Order: sequence, then C-alpha cells, then structure tokens
Amino acid sequence: MNLCKDNKMLLSDVTTQTDISLQHPTSQVSNNDEIDNSQVEDDKTSQDEKDPIQRRLHPTCKEDIKLLFSELKIWRKQKLDEIEQKRDISSEARIELRSDILSKETFLLRKISEIHHSLNSSEEKKRIDEILSQVTNPMEWEISTGEKILVQTQDMKDSSDLIQIYRLLNNLDENQNGM
Repeated sequence: MNLCKDNKMLLSDVTTQTDISLQHPTSQVSNNDEIDNSQVEDDKTSQDEKDPIQRRLHPTCKEDIKLLFSELKIWRKQKLDEIEQKRDISSEARIELRSDILSKETFLLRKISEIHHSLNSSEEKKRIDEILSQVTNPMEWEISTGEKILVQTQDMKDSSDLIQIYRLLNNLDENQNGM
C-alpha cells in the first residue's frame, strides 16, 4: 500500500467534503432568464468570504484551522463507524483498518499543525513589522507658536538603519529556506 499517495488522496477528500451544496452565482436566473448582476456580485462576495472549501484549502485564520480539526474529527468518526458496520471482516482486519485510519489521521494532523504554525509565524512577523515601523516614525512636537513639527532623533535614524538590516536578513533567510 502506498501511504503517501493514499494520504494525499485523503487530504483532498477531507478538504473537499462538505454538506453544503454549492451553486455558481450565475446559475441563479430570474423568470426572464436574465441574470441580476447586483445579486451575482453580492453572492460572489459572500461566497468568497464564507466558502467552506476555500477555507479548508487556504486557511487564513484560527477559525479555519478549527474547521480543519473538526472536519478531521468527523472524518475519523465516519471511518470508524464504517469499520464497525462491517460484520464480515475479522478482528485482525479491523485492527489493520483502524491502524490505517490512525496513520492517515496522524499525517493530516501533522499537515494541519504545519499550516497553523505558518499562520502563527506570519502573524508574528506582521506584529514585529508594525512595532518596528512605529519606532522609526518621527515624533510630532508642538512648538510655542502652536505649530506642529516632525522631529526625527539620531536614535530613530539608527533604529531605521538597524530595521533595514533586520529586514534584509529576514528576506535572505526566507530565500534560503525557500530553496
């Protein structure tokens, strides 16, 4: 049995299973067989935001990760129920089928965890970039005439240079890891 091939198939099965029947927005036609464009645009935006298949294939937030974990749990329960319903197989065959399910579940848990880790690291990079940009922003001072002037201290200039070096090193590190 080729586990890698089965796990890829399983990952695609789990990520594409859904109880919701999806319809293309343009398939909704009025009595005159004309498409209401405003309704199509509204349906497209709401479908893009809430499309469960896209959320499974391209998770972007913690809720999407939770969705993947819950779908995996449902899949495991369905598979175990299928095994229990089979009355014509021996206990050794049951054990082997459960073992296969366990190995596939382990593989999928690892993949979901990798996705979760990459999402966390990208969020952390965004937070660090926001903090670093705040450090280099010039300060706004109000002078005695009531005017506001922007002041950039030598520390801010030095910080700006260090931040550029930091970003260059991060880009270099990302390029090396990507290869």
